[in-house]
This record gives sequence, C-alpha cells and structure tokens, in this order.
Amino acid sequence: MTWTPCPAQFGLDIILLDTDATENSIVVSSVFGELYSDDSGATFSQSVGGGQSQSVRYLGANGDGGLKYGVTGIYGLQGTNGVGLSVDGGKTFKVYDANLQTLARYGAFPTDTTWYVSAGDWPTGADDDAVSAKGYTGMSYARSKPFGPKGTPGQGYQAQITKTTDGGATFTSVYNVSDQFYFNGIDCQPSNENACCAVAEADNDSPTPGAQILCTLDGGKTWTQNLYAAGTSTQLYSLLEIRFVSDTEAWAVGGTLTVIEPSAWFLHSTDGGKTWQEAPVSMKGYYAMSVSVVDASHVFSSLLNPITQEAAVAAYE
Repeated sequence: MTWTPCPAQFGLDIILLDTDATENSIVVSSVFGELYSDDSGATFSQSVGGGQSQSVRYLGANGDGGLKYGVTGIYGLQGTNGVGLSVDGGKTFKVYDANLQTLARYGAFPTDTTWYVSAGDWPTGADDDAVSAKGYTGMSYARSKPFGPKGTPGQGYQAQITKTTDGGATFTSVYNVSDQFYFNGIDCQPSNENACCAVAEADNDSPTPGAQILCTLDGGKTWTQNLYAAGTSTQLYSLLEIRFVSDTEAWAVGGTLTVIEPSAWFLHSTDGGKTWQEAPVSMKGYYAMSVSVVDASHVFSSLLNPITQEAAVAAYE
C-alpha cells in the first residue's frame, strides 16, 4: 500500500479549512463559518452559532438520532475562543470557552465528556497579511522568505493544550509554553482517552525550528517528544494534522520545505505514537493539509500547492 495523488485538482474559489462526514451528512469549516449538508453534498447551508474554525470532527450519533460534530476556533459575537458542538448535524452549534491564553486551533473528542483543544500563535510582522489560516507553512510561502531571520528568535510563539472532563463546563491547561513553537492537530487513541498526540512546528526564527510530535499517556499530566525533525537554513519541516487509525496505528501529515518548493510529508506510527517512520512519497509542489481516516486501508489527505493555489487529494490504499 502507498500514497498516490488522485487525478482531480481544484482551484480555490473559497478557502475551506476542514471537513468531516458520515453517510449523507457533511460539515465544512471555512473562513466564513461552518456549512452543513444533509444530502451527501448536493446542497450546503450556513450553520448557526458557529464561526471561524479549521478543525471539524464527526463524533457519532446522539440519543435523539441527531449527528454530533465538534469544531474548534473562534465563535459568536463575543469571539468565544474554544469549541463549538453540534448535535443536529451541523445546523446549530453551542460554543464553549476553552480557557486559553492563545488561539484555539484543533480539537480531539475521545469521549462525550473528555475533549482536548490544541492552541497556538506565531510571530507576526508587517508582511503577514497573506498568512495561511493553516499555519506557518503557508505563512512562510506567502512572505516568500521562509528561510530568512524574522526578528528575535522565538519571540511571539505560543503553544497550549487545554482539557475538559465535564463536557465543556470547565477546561484546565495541561500544556503551556512560550517562545518555542505552536500547536496544530491533536488526536487520541480510539479506546484510550488518556493517550493522545499533538503535532507542533516553528519557523527558523525559533530556537527549536522544525516539526515535532508530543504525546501523553496519562491524560496530559506529562508529555513526551516522540519525534523532532529539526529545520535548517535550506529545509524546513511542517506538521499540520494527526489522526489515529487504531490504538496502535496513526498518521501525521504536513510538508518538507525548501527554497524551491514544498513536498508533501507523511509520517506513520504502528506503536501508538511512540515512534514514527516517513512514508516513501514524492509529491513535489504540494504539502498535506489534513488527514482523514476511514480504516487502516483507506486514508485520505487534502493537498495544497501554495504557489499555484491548486488543491488536490491523496489516497493511501
């Protein structure tokens, strides 16, 4: 089995940040808010109560026959920083403040009451107007100078993870560090709410440039760096999303970046996130934005070419 690009390519008429689906139900997040479909994507309608998010997770059916989705980002007129939860297939969302000191980015929902929110921010500057909503990889290419110094090393990076065990009523910080990197995706083993991994990254203006994977086995009390790909003056590493297939198998995706072009990057674990191996893939010009798991033999990733702004899909089958 291997990763291969699918033939379809798409221009970006609207910036879509993430999606998840089950049967005929689909929820999509965009810079203009969430959209939902209950007819397998034939039509989409605007969700009520949502906001700007880049992480969508299908969570299963509720007791009333509705479909649950969790999204993560900024919501409502008050700009609530945290989680939006829908129990009606994405039509409406109830929002929860995740008690963060930085920006909510991705969420993991291993049980109905235990959720994790990964959050972060990166150094800003006068030339950051075209920053990609997905993170520093797009930011670097938008600025066209991803390998040059951009100010005081590390200053401005924020990385935090908060956790709730009471269905969003209260959140507690379980990881918080400044001036090193920021977090992207987070996920947990399907049958162990205490075993989770998060991906993080930093540009070369950080004292720890590159991409890393941090994992916990005790519900966030302690975190171990299980992978670190150090950036150099000629190559950077990005990790944007992570998903568990089972308690032992997981995928993390992103890109390797050079001064010429990016290349999609896929990492695979078969021991619950303890160790990671690079999948032998050559998809130059693209980097992997997200990963979606159907089962161990069917995994999909959305791809973006940051230079041409073309999108594509890769399949692991």
